Amino acid sequence: MSYDLVKEDVPSFVKRIGDRVIEGSNNSIIILGTDRAAQGDADLASGLGSISSAGGGKGAGSIHMIAGRVGENPNFQEDKAYMYLSMNTDADDNMQTTNIPGKHGVITNGVSAALIKADAMRVVCRKNIKFVVGKSSILITENEIVIDSPSLRFGAGSNLNEMDRSELMKQLILTHIHLTPVGPTSIATPDPNIVKTQSGQLNIKHT
Repeated sequence: MSYDLVKEDVPSFVKRIGDRVIEGSNNSIIILGTDRAAQGDADLASGLGSISSAGGGKGAGSIHMIAGRVGENPNFQEDKAYMYLSMNTDADDNMQTTNIPGKHGVITNGVSAALIKADAMRVVCRKNIKFVVGKSSILITENEIVIDSPSLRFGAGSNLNEMDRSELMKQLILTHIHLTPVGPTSIATPDPNIVKTQSGQLNIKHT
């Protein structure tokens, strides 16, 4: 026996006939198949890629990478860590994110999706990172966060009235408190160099 062979119990995997599966020795797996997802245990009949689904499983190709399966089927809630790409899936239903945050009114199902879940995530960028949704974006650089959108507001369903949401956001940011090893700082004095808002853009800069 090789000195570097790690032996441990690994659950068997039940695959669909059309799946192509690459399986490691220590509970890691890559599944090339069709959408197979559920709020819990995803059996062969689960997801929009099932032959018994409304679309007959067509147009729902998927790539599922899992490290740490808990059973013979994929499980979006219990598997230790995974990355999931699908041409067509019920993203919020399967991830149980329809009410996070509560009453936001955005449920995205029946779309292409990239889903990631693990105990911890780290994304390290040497220059910057940008998130873009339609006409809205968030740009994060080494010393600046820029939120650019036609409309700046806090979540729907809040008790805030129809006042200038960007102005309210500005005041909240300008009066924020920093946590330090010796305790929280005092409330900051508003400084026009820290935050600038214009034409639906919120710019937060720390020097």
